Amino acid sequence: MTPLRGAVARACIVIAMCAATAPASAAEPTPAPFGLPCQPKAGVRFCEMTSLQQRVPSFDGVPIDLNVTLPATGDGPFPTVAMLHGLTGDKSFVEVDDPDDPAEVTSVTADYNNISYARRGYAVITITSRGFGASCGTPRSRRPYPACRRGWLHMGDRRWEARDAQTLLGRLVDEGIADPARLGVAGISYGGGQAMQLAFLKDRIALPDGTYAPWRSPAGTPLAIGAVYAKMGWSNLATALLPNGRYDGAGTTTFDEGFTPPGVMKLSYSIAATALTAYGGHVPGLGGDASADVLGWFTRLATGEPYRGVKWERLRGTMIHKSIYGIPGVPAPLLLESAFNDDMLDPRQSLEAYHQARAQGAPEVALQIGESGHPRANNAIPQARALSRRGADFLDALLQGRGTPPPSGSVYLSRFTCPKDAPVPEPITAPSWDAVGPGSVTFGGGSAERPVVLRSSPLDLYAESVDDPLVPLGGGVIRQITSKLLHSPQELAKALQGNAADLAGDAADLTKPCKLTSAARSSAATWTGPAAAQPFTVAGTARIALDLRTIGRYGMVSTRLWDLHPDGRRRLLARGVRRLTPNEGGRVVVPFGPYAYRFEAGHRPQVEVLAADSPMYKPSREPFTLAITGAEVTVPTVEPQPTTRP
Repeated sequence: MTPLRGAVARACIVIAMCAATAPASAAEPTPAPFGLPCQPKAGVRFCEMTSLQQRVPSFDGVPIDLNVTLPATGDGPFPTVAMLHGLTGDKSFVEVDDPDDPAEVTSVTADYNNISYARRGYAVITITSRGFGASCGTPRSRRPYPACRRGWLHMGDRRWEARDAQTLLGRLVDEGIADPARLGVAGISYGGGQAMQLAFLKDRIALPDGTYAPWRSPAGTPLAIGAVYAKMGWSNLATALLPNGRYDGAGTTTFDEGFTPPGVMKLSYSIAATALTAYGGHVPGLGGDASADVLGWFTRLATGEPYRGVKWERLRGTMIHKSIYGIPGVPAPLLLESAFNDDMLDPRQSLEAYHQARAQGAPEVALQIGESGHPRANNAIPQARALSRRGADFLDALLQGRGTPPPSGSVYLSRFTCPKDAPVPEPITAPSWDAVGPGSVTFGGGSAERPVVLRSSPLDLYAESVDDPLVPLGGGVIRQITSKLLHSPQELAKALQGNAADLAGDAADLTKPCKLTSAARSSAATWTGPAAAQPFTVAGTARIALDLRTIGRYGMVSTRLWDLHPDGRRRLLARGVRRLTPNEGGRVVVPFGPYAYRFEAGHRPQVEVLAADSPMYKPSREPFTLAITGAEVTVPTVEPQPTTRP
C-alpha cells in the first residue's frame, strides 16, 4: 500500500469511528408523540397506546386513550388532523392496518382512515372519546383510576368532548409534532357533531359554565382550527332526536325554533342509541349530571307529551351545548357531508350548519350529500370513496395549500342508486343549495265534502316495522353477536369492550334500502303523481302541503315519499314528520328529508300520509283524529320542466 493510499484508509477509519461515536442528538430525531414509540406500518409510522398508564390527561384530568399516526419521514411540525369516531366506537373506528387491502375497506374507511391521511402528509390523532372504550368507558379502564370517576360521556358536548380534542391538539403543538397554523378535524356521526362544533368554536374553548375563552395550548400558544370535514353529523342533537318538522333546509333557523313546538320522538333510534350508549359507555346514574344524563333524557322523551316542567327544561337547557347554536364569531372553513336515506341524521342537520356558517361569515363552506351514512343509507363503497376523497382534498387545500377547495357555498350531490354496486352516477352540482332543483313536479287533490280521515294508533311493532330502519338492523346485530360468539369470541370481546359499533356490520345489507314492497298496503291518504314520459331527476327537498283539521292535543303527521313502479311495487325514498299544535286546522307543510334520485320512464312519485308511523316515531300519548281535505305535493327536479304523462 502506498503512503497516500494508507493515509486515506486511516482517515476513512477515523471518520467512521467518529460517526459511530457521535452523540445521538446528531442523528435525525425520532418523534414520540405523547411519549409513544412509533413503528413502520403500511408506509407510515404508527404510534400506538397499548397500556392504560399511557393515556393522556385531558383539561380536567380525565385520561384519554388515543393513537397517533405520522408520515413516513420527518419530525414535524406536521399539518395535523384529529379524527373523531362514531357513537359507541373508539379510536379503532377509523384505523386500518392496510388501506390497500380490500378486506379492510368499508363504506366508513374507504379513503377515510388514519393511514390514508398520514400518507397525505398529516400527523393523525385518533381519539377514543371520553366515556367510551379505554377512555373510562369500560369497567377495566376505570378501576382503579380516580380520575375516571367523573369520566362519563357528555354525548358530544362542546364543553367536554370538543374541548378534549382541543386539549390534545394543543399538547401535540407544544411537543413540536403539530403545526399550530395547520390544525384540522375530521369527524363522523357522533364525531361529526363534535367536528361541527369545533368549526364554529374555531379559536375558542367552551368552559363548563357555557362561557368562552381563547384557545391556547398548555404552553400558551394561540390556536385555531384551520379546516373541518364533518361527515353525517348533527348540528342540533335535540332536533335530530325530536324533530318538529318546521325546518326544511332552506335557510337559517334557530335553536328555539327546534323546540317550538316540541317535536316527535324518533323512537327506534332513541332506544337503540340509548341502549348502546348505556351498555357500551360510561354514563352517570339516572337523574345525575344534567349535561350527561342520557338515561334521564330518554326517560323524559319516552314519557311523552306534554313536554314541559322541570325535567323538560333541564333537558332543553343542556341540549344547546350539543349543537352549533350560541357560538359567536366566524367559523372555520367547513365541508359538510350527509347521506340520503339517513333516517337518523338526515341532510337537514348539515344544511343547518351550512346556512348558519355562511350567515356567520365562514370563508369556506361547502356541502356534499351521497350514500354513506346511517340506515337506510345504501353505503355503496364507490360513492363513499368518492365523497371521502373530496373531503381529504378539502383539507389538503386549506391545510397544505395543495389544490383548490370547492367554491364556497357550492353543493355536490351523488344521487342514490340501486343496486349498491352500480356505477357511481355523474354528480349533481350547484353553486348553492337554492340552485339545486330549479324545476318541479306537482300533484295532489282532495275535497272538502269528502275528507280523508286518519286516526292515531298505539305502538304497533308488527304493523309498521317493515318500513322501520332499525327493526331489521336489530335482528342483524343479534345474528352477528351469535356468529362471533360461536366462531370468533375474541372479536366479540373486542367489540363489546371497545368499538361496539362493529356489531352493526354492514347496515345497508340489513336494512335493504333498495328493496321493493307492494303498494297495496298504502294509507288511505295517498297521492300519486304523473308517470314520467322521460326519466327525470329529483334533487332537493320535496314538500306536501296539507289542508287539515285536527281533534286532539298532540297530533302528528308522518309522510313518506315513494317511487311507484309500473308493476305496482314501490321503493321508499324519504320521510317527513310534523308535530301539530293542539286542535290545529288550516294548511300545514311537511318537508321530506332532502333527496337526489332518478325516476325512470313510467315511474310515478307517490306520497303517503299517516297519523302513526311506529316504531320509527313514538305514537302520541293521547288519541287524535285528522281530517284531510286537500294536498299539494311539490317535488323539486334538476330538469326545469320534466316531461310527464297522465
